[in-house]
Amino acid sequence: MKAKKVAKTIVKATRVLPGKLAKASAEKAKSAKGTKAIDEKTVAKQRAEELTKLSLAELDQLHQSKAVGSEPVNMVIAKVKEGFTSKQMSELKALCEKMNLKVGGTKAELVERLVDKEKEALKGDMVKSFLAFEAKARADARAHEAKVGEILKKIKKDFGIKTNQELKDLCVTKGLKPGLSKKERVDRLANHAREHGEVEKVLAAEARDARQKELLAMDDQALMNLCTTRGVNPLVKAIMVDRLLLNESVAMGPLKPSA
Repeated sequence: MKAKKVAKTIVKATRVLPGKLAKASAEKAKSAKGTKAIDEKTVAKQRAEELTKLSLAELDQLHQSKAVGSEPVNMVIAKVKEGFTSKQMSELKALCEKMNLKVGGTKAELVERLVDKEKEALKGDMVKSFLAFEAKARADARAHEAKVGEILKKIKKDFGIKTNQELKDLCVTKGLKPGLSKKERVDRLANHAREHGEVEKVLAAEARDARQKELLAMDDQALMNLCTTRGVNPLVKAIMVDRLLLNESVAMGPLKPSA
């Protein structure tokens, strides 16, 4: 029995939307000048040292708080201990010898040694999985910021084709200081758009369109399986009625005018 096999049930990283962790990672992704990309290897090394100093209980709390794991460590360890306890003394001694552990003592002592060894391996796996979790959060944050930058460029371009007077009027309408130069007005209007969620609305619409294309590309059975997994009823009455009416109208063909 290996802790790595058991640990798979609790250390699978999940998709993370840019939140506090991602935002913090995005801040770290810039140097004092705000332009230098983060050194992932350096960050991973520093975080590995920090996480390794944590106890197994503290790592478990961290995993659960970030939804990285699905099963608490105490439950996993209980299963590991149960598995060892069910073995014969000869098997336990063979396992202890294989793991370079002391082979003498009672069955309870052998089980305890093996469990402690598995805890060490489990801790290492949890550290690695959380490092992967954080690395993905940083990558997601960078990708998110890149998309935000692209949308802001488009927004600024759209504002840029307006006259200086039109920009001034827009600033006044939105309660912004109009400033003097055209660039200043464009920047203020673009920042206002971001602060009031207009950029996020565009990102959400793009994400929805991309997901729609992904779902449309799936075959019928895969969509049915996904609906079952998500608890979604694919047989919506209104849609079925609409499809039946469409089918019947096509089958009947165009109505002929009465004589």
